[in-house]
Amino acid sequence: MPRGAPIRKGFMIDILEKMRAENALCEIYANSEDAASYELGYVVGLTDTHYLLECVTPSGEHGGFMFGYVEDVFKVCRNTQIIRRTESLMAKARFAPKSSPVEGGGNILEELLFYVQDASRLCRFSLVTKENADYGFVKEIKGRTVTFSLVDGYGAPDGECAVLSDDICSLSFGSPYERRLELLCVGKG
Repeated sequence: MPRGAPIRKGFMIDILEKMRAENALCEIYANSEDAASYELGYVVGLTDTHYLLECVTPSGEHGGFMFGYVEDVFKVCRNTQIIRRTESLMAKARFAPKSSPVEGGGNILEELLFYVQDASRLCRFSLVTKENADYGFVKEIKGRTVTFSLVDGYGAPDGECAVLSDDICSLSFGSPYERRLELLCVGKG
């Protein structure tokens, strides 16, 4: 089916809404380039176009938050062996859900961008036109233009870039890697 096909999109909204309503730990497959890759977590935000996932690491710890497009989701799994094993590790790690950074019902991406900017959080973002992700801080939001202060893998300033918010296909923050990189940024630039 072509990207964004109405039948699949409506079906996925129903499935994601069920996962959210049941507070179910689930695997979300949304990378058609790598059909075996998925994000593990709880659906904490959902509109008819976007979802927000509170991620869980393979070791059962909080993995930050990740934004994505509903139309990119092609499979949702629950109660798999990986999920059952992760749930037991979550209990050992004393996993505690964080409060969602979005109110819900509105534009999830816009709310996340303002949250990340206001909280001065480092984020990872991917664009529909680029294969690799970048890391940086949201410097400015003007209309549909978002300016990021980029950082390299060592936390050093690496310039700025301006993008259209419509071109952001994923945004995440708060993962263990992003938290470590954020610590490296302290005192730089």
